[in-house]
Amino acid sequence: MDIFDNNLTREIPNALGNCLSLELLSLMGNSFQGFVPSSFSSLKGLQILDLSLNNLSGQIPLFFQNLSSSLQYLNLSFNNFEGAVPTEGVFGNVSAFSILGNKKPCGGISELQLPKCPKMRPDHKKSCMITATVSFLDLHRATNGFSPTNLIGTGHFGSVFKAIIREGTEPVAVKVLNMIDHKASKSFMEECEALRNVRHRNLVKILTACSTVDIQGNDFKANHTDQLALLAFKSQISHDPLQVLNSWNTSLHFCQWQGVTCGRRYQRVVKLVLKSRGLAGSLSPYIGNLSFLHTIDLGNNSFRGEIPSSEVLGRLFRLRVFALSSNSFAGELPSNFSRNLESLSLGRNKLSGTFPKQLCALQKLKRLRLARNNLTGSLPYDLGNLSSLQFIDLASNFLEGGIPDSIGQLKSLYLIALDENKLSSKLPPSIYNLSSLWTLGLTMNRIVDRLPSDIGRTFLPNLRGLFIAENHFFGPLPSSLFNISTLEILELSSIGFTGKVPDNMGNMQKLQFLGFSRNNQLGSSGHAIDLKFLSSINSTILRVIQASYCQLSGILHKSLANISFTQLEKLSLSGNQISGIIPSEIFLKLPNLTRLQLDHNFLTEQVFGPTSHGLLYAYLADNSFTGSLPVEVGNFEYLVVMDVSNNYLEGEIPDTLSKCLSLQQLSLMGNSFRGSIPPSFSSLQGLTFLDLSQNNFSGPIPMFLQNLSSSWRYLNLSFNNFEGAMPTQGIFQNASAFSILGNNKLCGGISDLQLPRMPDHQAKALRKHQISLGPKVAIGVIVSTIVVALFSRRRSLGYEKNQKATDGFSPKKLNWYRHFGSVFKAIIREGTEPVAVKVLNMIDHKASKSFMAECEALRNVRHRNLMKILTRSLLCGLSRQRLQSLNF
Repeated sequence: MDIFDNNLTREIPNALGNCLSLELLSLMGNSFQGFVPSSFSSLKGLQILDLSLNNLSGQIPLFFQNLSSSLQYLNLSFNNFEGAVPTEGVFGNVSAFSILGNKKPCGGISELQLPKCPKMRPDHKKSCMITATVSFLDLHRATNGFSPTNLIGTGHFGSVFKAIIREGTEPVAVKVLNMIDHKASKSFMEECEALRNVRHRNLVKILTACSTVDIQGNDFKANHTDQLALLAFKSQISHDPLQVLNSWNTSLHFCQWQGVTCGRRYQRVVKLVLKSRGLAGSLSPYIGNLSFLHTIDLGNNSFRGEIPSSEVLGRLFRLRVFALSSNSFAGELPSNFSRNLESLSLGRNKLSGTFPKQLCALQKLKRLRLARNNLTGSLPYDLGNLSSLQFIDLASNFLEGGIPDSIGQLKSLYLIALDENKLSSKLPPSIYNLSSLWTLGLTMNRIVDRLPSDIGRTFLPNLRGLFIAENHFFGPLPSSLFNISTLEILELSSIGFTGKVPDNMGNMQKLQFLGFSRNNQLGSSGHAIDLKFLSSINSTILRVIQASYCQLSGILHKSLANISFTQLEKLSLSGNQISGIIPSEIFLKLPNLTRLQLDHNFLTEQVFGPTSHGLLYAYLADNSFTGSLPVEVGNFEYLVVMDVSNNYLEGEIPDTLSKCLSLQQLSLMGNSFRGSIPPSFSSLQGLTFLDLSQNNFSGPIPMFLQNLSSSWRYLNLSFNNFEGAMPTQGIFQNASAFSILGNNKLCGGISDLQLPRMPDHQAKALRKHQISLGPKVAIGVIVSTIVVALFSRRRSLGYEKNQKATDGFSPKKLNWYRHFGSVFKAIIREGTEPVAVKVLNMIDHKASKSFMAECEALRNVRHRNLMKILTRSLLCGLSRQRLQSLNF
């Protein structure tokens, strides 16, 4: 029960003690008077009691100390309690209770530094002096904001200022005690005791006590507590690049400090918001003294260390928003939060441990964000008790086990994000009954299940986003899934679905993202997966289609004839069995297309449109394109990446390609281009990667390549017919950043290349590498391509064919092994003679030098016992190690 900060008066009703289930009771900030009801002794389950900022009087009841088994925090501050303070139970821990601002408390534990309780005679008469009150704001104005010009003097624990309270009156002296010094409290009490007992004609008359709103000065004293807590917070900040905390000084009232918001009535801190300010340091535990705080947001900073303990956070019983996302907090996740908490955001930190079961008691919690931490263990069954939960994001942790069936009890839930964990087992059936669910994210887990056939009709009718990629779902794709009219994102990649892709997607008018790549079982069981399903999509806002490596077939230009996705930005159909040509109309029908991925298909003609287009990425490698590169390629001036490698293109590179000034990566490898590198390439100042290998380029290597880009990462000119002097500046200074293998007439360059300095010495240099061979020996090398210039050109076999021919480079096929490579027996096609495949492991840094020497020998030696070299290929194994092979 929380009715703080109202205008309730009279006595607290005794009947309140009948509410035996009470755990939290806050009557703070009202005008209750009288005594604490004796019936409160019955509240055995009470954990937090706040009676502060009222007019309660009498002695502090002794029964409070008997509630020690449940009572965690007791606030009696700023009332009129007097007499002995108990010492047992909750009163034995000074951080578990507060009695500040009461009239005459005495006794208690030593940390309180209260005077001893006097022995009162029965006939003792109390005396009372009622004085006029002056608010803190009046004092602030009267001293010109405690200006140095009004300063009369400064002592060890305080300062005295001259003040004029009201115009036309006599000036008065105002003494301000600095409570930051830990000895000030004791000095203050001693000073008060002296003033109370001393009478002297020269003693300045005391006019009043400082107060903002009431006689006891409650608000002023509470303000001081908040100020100290904020200054303690500031003291733990080690880096403040925007100088946000420069305003945090005594020249301004703390309610005016940047990032601080105070309540209207009591000028207490209710919000601390310093999000995205570049702050670094640790979070002070004194944050727990900001007892009015309901919002703290320190997200997107560089805080480190542990989050203050559950004991500290438990005192913030008004807290509704706790946001520390995107920092570097470590340690275990705190578990004791306010029952009023509505939003908990601790994502993108380094928190560890298991999911605290205590969090499941926060029945007001609406948003729970703990993504990108190091949480382990399983999700508790009690998760279903979070009855107000709307949003749960636990993605990118290490959670295991299954999703508890109790999640079906969360009827307000609209987002579940559990991606990138280790969750396994089946999905609980109850999850499909969450009719309010908009988004279900389960990508990259180990879930083994099949989707219900009625999904979208009976189950999850309001679904907007379904992310279940990279799990172990099986069975056919339910056709009902493609009829959910609210669906905006559908990500089904790398799962294992079978059957065919439904061709009835006309109801998905809000679809923006469609992905079902790497479902290799699609198209099995005699079903043909035709590209024509694209024409059934009726969404005018579709932005992404990802359907790579999923057994799609069909003729591209016919399948795209009737589509018009004016908002489409990405079309990815790589690794399928698509044939036909790329029609020029595709760029008219897809005006916003920025990424086109059609590599590893059977396309025969590529066409770049006649008009300018905003395409950024064109991946067209490993098709069957013939002819020359169209001059219209220059119309695609925004291209960043262009890859047409491993096709059958020929002719010279058109000069218009140099109009693509945004190009960063260009790969023309594995074609039959000829001629020289166009001088116009010198305008491509943004290039970082250029691969012209395995072509028939000739002439000298242009000198402008050495200074073409300050961001060069790799240049491959291997296996062409380049000749003449090698450049030595720029990228050509680093032998690992470029390759010129297989060009026979180059000279000069850096010493690592071991090229002849001058043609006159070439014969002598070559003779050093001559090798006389005995019996038939298999000599081979794996290179990014090999000896094309020495033998008639043949198309590369490719990694997949080499792998299949050697049974996955099986040890059973291994003929012999040496330091830099291995030789395998392979049968490329059934019924043909076996061949030897040598694989060089380029991870060894010495392998490159060994490889060059071996190539040089093969290039110059002729012997009847030397096995004929058939072909060469650049391989990329499953471990992503760079391999190169030679078949002979």
